[in-house]
Amino acid sequence: GSFVDMGVDEAPVIWYVDNDANGLNTGYSWDNALTSIQDAVELSTDGDIVLVQQGLYSETIVVDQKIVTIKSTNPEDWNVVDQTIINPSDPNLPAVTFSSNPQTQSSIEGLTIQGGSAGIAVWNGAAPLVSRCKIKDSSGNGVEVFYSSPTLEYCQIQNHAGTGVSGKHTNLVLKNCLLIDNQQGAIEGGEGTVENCTIVNNKE
Repeated sequence: GSFVDMGVDEAPVIWYVDNDANGLNTGYSWDNALTSIQDAVELSTDGDIVLVQQGLYSETIVVDQKIVTIKSTNPEDWNVVDQTIINPSDPNLPAVTFSSNPQTQSSIEGLTIQGGSAGIAVWNGAAPLVSRCKIKDSSGNGVEVFYSSPTLEYCQIQNHAGTGVSGKHTNLVLKNCLLIDNQQGAIEGGEGTVENCTIVNNKE
């Protein structure tokens, strides 16, 4: 009787991302960090962590059918959050998209997400956790949810041309968030729970 280690209990792999890195671009260390968040997402497998150094990342992020955590170097520090920015190169696409089946909960923690046709789009039964993010300045809605069940906590959703959070056929959890200065209201459509949120200065 010999055992085969299937790797189920192994620690998650950390993929390092730094847009100023100039090493081997393997993602295995800060010295050889990848320069693209999306490249790290593509290389990751379920349970991995994509750790993002402060900087401006001009790219569109798509997490599809996998469980991955994308996080800044310190999601608890709003100064770090302010300086770790996803600003999509294509203004006609959402900055960040989660699309998958219900049992996969990816997360994004401690980043600023700005611009795009929406800040975060959650589609096709995805259930991501969005924590301690600033989601701002899109040409559409801050968070768009279709047939999905995201949880947003300790986020700031601000200054979108559309609605702060827009949902259709959703089971949304929104807690301890600030929704401010959105041009077409704070929350529209969908179902779910809104708990301990501050909603101010949104136009209807």
